[in-house]
Amino acid sequence: MKNLKYLLFLFILPALFTACEDDQIYDGPARVKFEKTTGRVTIPLTDTTETVRVQLVSAPLKNPIDVKVTVSGGTAEQGKHFDVSLSDKLTIPAGENIVSFDVKLYYSAFSFLEERTIEFTLEGSSAATEIPGVNKFTLTAVPVATLTYTNVGKGVYSSTLFDDPDPTEVEFERCDQLPNNYKMIGFFTNPIEIKVDPAKGTAVIEAQDLGDDLFGEGTNSWLECTNGRYAEGIITFEESDWDNVFYTSEGMSSGAKIGVDIYTLPAGSF
Repeated sequence: MKNLKYLLFLFILPALFTACEDDQIYDGPARVKFEKTTGRVTIPLTDTTETVRVQLVSAPLKNPIDVKVTVSGGTAEQGKHFDVSLSDKLTIPAGENIVSFDVKLYYSAFSFLEERTIEFTLEGSSAATEIPGVNKFTLTAVPVATLTYTNVGKGVYSSTLFDDPDPTEVEFERCDQLPNNYKMIGFFTNPIEIKVDPAKGTAVIEAQDLGDDLFGEGTNSWLECTNGRYAEGIITFEESDWDNVFYTSEGMSSGAKIGVDIYTLPAGSF
């Protein structure tokens, strides 16, 4: 009798292991959620695509699971700022845990540094109900902070820093995204960026590399003017402005005042 019981045990043992393995993929209730509740994407200088994932919170099931995702809010306008293909249902394939969908974002529809959001809501089914709190996903999209400039014509630059302070004709460019930002081109090796505030009547040149042509090759120079004045297209940095400095990589004229520095913008560019 003992031998018979032993033989029966040996016979059913493989079946027990097989049943355990089969249980790794099972039928039964499950829960679904977004893989994360928030996301942020920086749009490059062209259209881009962001992928959003829905996750099954259980071991994979034997049968496919249908869920529904809808655009439920946000400040971005579908068809203008973004497009997304969401049919009546998304299907998590049998034996898998993830289904995803793509959101296409249109760079040209966003203003400079304009941040917009897209909100999605997930609805489960009888086979897999959604988990409250993680059944909503908010995607924040912002275009890359790239500045472009447009030439606005010829202006004038003069400075008592140099032996010959006669006005010099130079080119000016204006920032397309920040219209109170200008670049002066044509006097120093590198352009000089100037920021003006017409309402306050102020102007600023943050520390900028002028290039190496003033004191010889290998001796780069920098200019910083943070207390300038602006009125009707004329930017002035007076000799009395102690924070106006001109200096070089060799320490020459370090901390020296630049004297009177005047930038006259082209007519019609301000």
